[in-house]
Amino acid sequence: MDKWYLFAAWYLSLTLIIMLVYTVIHRFMGNYENVGFTEQFYSLKKTIEAACSINVNLFTKKESENETNAWVYSTPFASKKSINIYMTEGLIKKFTLDEVKAVLFHEIGHIKRKHGRWILFITFGVATLISLLMFFTRKIMLGFGWGQYILIFPVGIIALIGLTEWLPNKISKMFEHQADEFAVRQLGNKELYIQTLMKLERISEKENDEFYFKRKEWKETHPSFQKRINFIKDLV
Repeated sequence: MDKWYLFAAWYLSLTLIIMLVYTVIHRFMGNYENVGFTEQFYSLKKTIEAACSINVNLFTKKESENETNAWVYSTPFASKKSINIYMTEGLIKKFTLDEVKAVLFHEIGHIKRKHGRWILFITFGVATLISLLMFFTRKIMLGFGWGQYILIFPVGIIALIGLTEWLPNKISKMFEHQADEFAVRQLGNKELYIQTLMKLERISEKENDEFYFKRKEWKETHPSFQKRINFIKDLV
């Protein structure tokens, strides 16, 4: 493609298709069970719905006792009338209902703060910049030869790392703090939320074993638990 805007459109279309396929595969082909109307979770479901003024569907991922996690598919295409929240069996087994409620409020915070919309905008913005970088790098290579290409290659690599890892992860960390704040406001119990985060930290250390402390924080999508706890402590 000789036109930069055609190349950008092709790259953005490819990005959108990958995002949609990823969401469909994980959302509709996962091994999930609706537990919102079971005796164990019905009262919790109603409490959360009353607090957030939205219908909530609770799902558990089967055969996930060794995982401790909860998540939502925070996309602009999701229904505005209801929220599907997914939990692992490990979370249910290791946490009290009050602690699970704290975790679920956090996930709803991502929906209420419209993080899915922002993630979509950021993803397409990053994809556009990457497509332009690839297009003009190719132009330089074809127009001036490999010598010029080799000179700008390190700059391109640094730019790609910044666009694909550092910037999205930096924004993702900000979203996590916003979801934490929403959860604390809804929960009305800062100490319970901090207790839940500390428990998550201890479990994460065990589940990730020796690799837990070797991660580079700038590569992570979440702030460290200690930073999240400090952020919550500073909330008025």
